[in-house]
Amino acid sequence: MMYPIMKAVDGEEKEKLGRDLVAAVEKEVEPLLKDAAPFFGGSKVMTLAEVRPTSSSHFTTYHQPRPHTYS
Repeated sequence: MMYPIMKAVDGEEKEKLGRDLVAAVEKEVEPLLKDAAPFFGGSKVMTLAEVRPTSSSHFTTYHQPRPHTYS
């Protein structure tokens, strides 16, 4: 839907295509989001789906074992 807007040369044509795009989003997408909560599955709190994508390397340290010294 956005390709014709980028391809249009005339400013009036771009405006019309832009209004058509907004109308399509209002008609098709907004009803799907009417009861959407901010997190996955309509949850009001963060779920594993939001937490897991963070890099686990921030939380993992790679431990190099020291050789045992016996005294």
